[in-house]
Amino acid sequence: MNCALMYFLDDLLQLNFHFTITSALRTPEQNKAAGGVPTSQHLKGEAIDFKPYGSTTYDQLLS
Repeated sequence: MNCALMYFLDDLLQLNFHFTITSALRTPEQNKAAGGVPTSQHLKGEAIDFKPYGSTTYDQLLS
């Protein structure tokens, strides 16, 4: 997993932004099933998909 990405996730947690990771490192087969492109950063462990807990929205995260 990419270190900068891990620090970013830790920063979100420190801001009390809690989330569930729905996708991270994928095999080529998992990536294809998820509708990912062949050059997806998920294949290199450099991307995640996440869903916030509760009613937190993108706008709330920025405020």
